[in-house]
Order: sequence, then C-alpha cells, then structure tokens
Amino acid sequence: MSDSWGYKIEDPVKYENLRIIDVLRDIGSGSMVLPPIQRKAVWKEKQITDFFDSILRGYPLNNFLFWRLKKSFVNARKMSLYKFLTVYDQRDNYNEAVGKPLLSGSGDSPKDTSRQAAYDPDTEIIAVLDGQQRLTALNVALQGCLRLKKPYKNEYPEKQLYLVFHPLTETAAEDDEEGAPSGFAGVNPKFQFLSAEEEASLPKEWHRVKVKDIIKYPESEQTKMLRELERNRQFSDDEADVCGLLWQKIRLEKVINACYIQRGETKGDAMSDVLRIFVRINSGGTQLAKTDLLFSTVVSYWDDAREKLEQLDKEIKAEHYEFNTDFYMRACLYVLDISSGLTPEVFEKQDNVQKIQQNWTKIREAITGVIVFLRDTGYSWGAISSWNALLPLIYCRFHGGSAYLSKCQTEFVKYLAVAQLKSLFGRGSNTTLTSIRAAMRADLFTAESKQYFSWDWLLTKLSNQLAAQMTCTEADLEEWFTTDKGSVTFQVLSLLYPRRNDLVYHQDHLHPQSLCQDLDKELRRQSNYLSNLQLLSGPKNQAKSAMQLKDWAQKQRENKQMIDLYFPEDVSLELADCQVFWQARKELMLRQLRSILAIY
Repeated sequence: MSDSWGYKIEDPVKYENLRIIDVLRDIGSGSMVLPPIQRKAVWKEKQITDFFDSILRGYPLNNFLFWRLKKSFVNARKMSLYKFLTVYDQRDNYNEAVGKPLLSGSGDSPKDTSRQAAYDPDTEIIAVLDGQQRLTALNVALQGCLRLKKPYKNEYPEKQLYLVFHPLTETAAEDDEEGAPSGFAGVNPKFQFLSAEEEASLPKEWHRVKVKDIIKYPESEQTKMLRELERNRQFSDDEADVCGLLWQKIRLEKVINACYIQRGETKGDAMSDVLRIFVRINSGGTQLAKTDLLFSTVVSYWDDAREKLEQLDKEIKAEHYEFNTDFYMRACLYVLDISSGLTPEVFEKQDNVQKIQQNWTKIREAITGVIVFLRDTGYSWGAISSWNALLPLIYCRFHGGSAYLSKCQTEFVKYLAVAQLKSLFGRGSNTTLTSIRAAMRADLFTAESKQYFSWDWLLTKLSNQLAAQMTCTEADLEEWFTTDKGSVTFQVLSLLYPRRNDLVYHQDHLHPQSLCQDLDKELRRQSNYLSNLQLLSGPKNQAKSAMQLKDWAQKQRENKQMIDLYFPEDVSLELADCQVFWQARKELMLRQLRSILAIY
C-alpha cells in the first residue's frame, strides 16, 4: 500500500468492521487512545447531531484509521497518549493525558505518581489516526455529556443527547418518501442536546428519550426495550421502531469500517512514518488547519509538546487573553532566531524542535511575561488588533529577562500603539518582523550592548522604506482625529495617557454621547471623535456614567482630583459650546502627539 507521495507502508494492513458499542468499550477501558499528533475536539453541537442522524439513516460513515501498537513501544518512547473526552465542557475541552510510564532504572524521579502507568508490555493499544472527531462525538453523546454556555448567562448546564419526535410536517413527510429507512413512516425524529430545563419545556406530546436510555439494553433485551417505550413513555409503534433501529445501529450492526496499521516494533522511526500517513490523510480536509498538521510534526519529535502547550494556553486564558497554535509556534521560532515561516521544512528539522523543547520554560515565561505587561498597561485582549505586534516584546522578554519590559514600558506602549495604527503587520509581516529581530539581535542583546529598546532607536535601524512606513505624519494625525471611537482611537489615547498597573481602561465620552443625541447631525458625529474621548479606568468610567461634563468637572475639583490631562482652560463646558471645547482640546492633544511621535 502506498500513498500519493510514493511512501510505501510495508507493514500488513488489516481491515475489520466493528460495532459502535465495542469501540465505546475500548475507549472506556483505555485501550483506544489518541496519539500526540492529534488535535483537540472541534466538532460543534450540530455536527454531532447530524452524525447521529447519518447513523440512524444508515449512511456510510467513511473509514477509520487505527494505529495498533504494543505497549512496550509506548514505554520505550515514553510516548504521550491522551484519553477521549467524555464530558465536553466549553470552558475546558482539553484531553486528559494517559499516565506515562517511569521505566525501572531510567533515573526518573517517581514524585508524580499520576505519571506511573502499569503498562503490560505484551498487550496492545489502539491509537486513532483518522476518526477522532466522530469517535469523540459518539463517546460524549453516549457515555458523557456537553456543557455549553447559556446565551447571556455565565452558566454551563449539562446537556444530554435526546431522540425527539417532532410533529410531522409536509417537508418531513416528503423527506421520508425520498429514501428514509424503513420505520420512519409517520414520524419525524430529530437528535437534540437538551439540558434538564430545555427538556422539561418541550411540549408533552413531543415524545422523547435519552439516547443513553435506548442503548443501555443488552442484546438479549431488545424486545423489553421496545415494550417499555410503548408502555411507559406512550410511544407509538412507529416511534418505538425508530428507537429499535437506532439500538440496532449502535449495538448490533458493524457500521465502523476500521483500517489498522501496525508500526513500532523494529522498523525505523515509527512516529515519523505514522506522521506521514496522518498528514497525507488529513491534508485534503477542510477541518484540519495547516498549523495543526505542522504541530503534529513537532509532536513527532517532542512527545509532550501538546501537554506543555495546553498548559500554557490555560494560563493565558486565565488572564482573559487568547492565542492559537499558529501564534505559539511562531513565537517559539521568533525568539530562537529560527526562520519564523510556518513551513514543513522548518519543523522537519529535528534540531529546531529540540531547541524549542530545551528552551520551553524560558519561552513560556517570555509569553506569560508579555501578557502580564499587557494587563498592567491596560491593554485588554480586544485592544490588540495584531498578534504579530507582540512578537518583538516576547523576544525582548526572552533575551532581556523579567525586568526588561518594565524598564522600557513607555517605549513598548508607543511601539504597540504605532505598530497597530500604521498596520505594520499586515501583508509582508514576516519581512517586517525579521528586520526588527535582526536589529534587536545586533544592538540590544550582545555582551557589550548598553542600548535599550526605544521607538526612535528602532526607526534608525530599519531600511529607509520600512522606516518611512512606520513614521507618523500630519496626515495620520488628521485621519485619527476624524475616526470614530474604536481601535484606532484607543491606540492614540494609549500614547497620550500614562496608565497605572492592574487597571482596565475604557474610552469615555467627555460630553456623554447620550446627551449629544439632541445636537445636529455633524456635531453628533464629532461627539464620537478623539477630541471628545479620554481614557478612564473602568471604575471611574462607571462612576462618571452619563454625568454632564460641567458637573463631572466640578465634582473632580471638589475631590481635588485631576480633571483631564488635555482639558482646555477658560473654555465653556456647556454642551451648547461643545464645538469650541473640542477644537481647543484637539490642539492640546495634537501638540503632545507631535512631541511623542517627533512630527515637526
């Protein structure tokens, strides 16, 4: 058997048809697992219910590819393996790692007993190469549940899969006549995930049953199951027949078409071979992103890469920021001075992966250190329009240590603001990033260097073309001052307002926008421009609310608090005089911006 790359699979390939119930038992017992090259579960609720509808209707489920390997091979490689999800929780859908063996005489410390696996080296386990999403759907629906966020509420109720018989419509009847399996006549079955509250709210005449309650009956009790549905749930004969058909598809029929390959005994690098097969199978699909495939290459050399990355991802999300695998991989390459293009050639070099593995602790600290910097300077996740803009900061934190970002805080804030205002990391971002990295490597982090990062320094080190692209002009200022409140205005205000640590900052309308609705159309539009905006900490903004500007300014004076850094003197604060106020304030702000950005 060969793939289209000309790679030959020398080991015997075995084909077998399996029952769903048997596969679920293998998953439950831990004998069927996920290899580290697999990604997380990504199917949505509707994809799962559609999959069950396909099973019920007898549609082909496509092939499943399994990797059969001895546990002795797993022990020898200390390979990371992962359990299937049973409960899919929207807040945390990470697969639990199977315990890793600590081999006698290996020198590993047995401090973490959860990693000591009593693997019998002569028994086999099955790693799933193709079919993870479908098998996860089966396992979650039939042996677990979903926990999804309720709209507009911070609640994640448990949802079970039900078979619900909806009223028969003309459309459903036509569908049945055009090829629904025997037993569908006169009924309209739908698979739905329902919480207890949702199930109770369905009309009583809509008969329903948990799918778990159908398949719990063993092979010898199918008649009992049908009888209890008709008697206790008042199902019609047709409804009971559909339930019986589903029971049959899951418990009796061999609907899983499995293809087994066996690698890992004595022939070459088994993980590399299997990776080739995995990439070949998945590269044609629309679901699996290029980055997922590249990360699989990393895992083929570094078994617990997935576990390390998921732990970092949890830390980042706990701070209310969120990146994807693409960004993490690019950050690793960037700080290690490796080509930051996400190409197979980069990750197929084992030395590159080993560098990432050896430096992982320092990389993780650099990324989390930048997150702390963003939090402390008031940059919430929504204020970051370009993730790539963060890579130079991560580079400086990696090479300069924990105190470097705080030493250059003002300059890094300026860099972040201008980088996003000037869209430096759009097309051609790799060229920009490479140039910035080369300048930092040459000037900032040599043994003799006394230079720290600054915006002015950076402009002198880049090519004339790139420096010109990053230089701000009077035309830029005018454009920013005629832009509605949003990302652009936040970046400009970030240049104008110093921030205290651990505060979230809001863009506040000095003349409240709710009061500006009575102005003419042009003034209403101007009320959303920079000249009417300031940065306030979240609590202060909430306290100010829709207070009239003159009243808020009076209150600030009474409390001996600063009104605003750019508050014109001897100008009326009445709403009727807003245009004069805005023009005077714009001049103050422009003067400061010209100084900060060296616009003369």
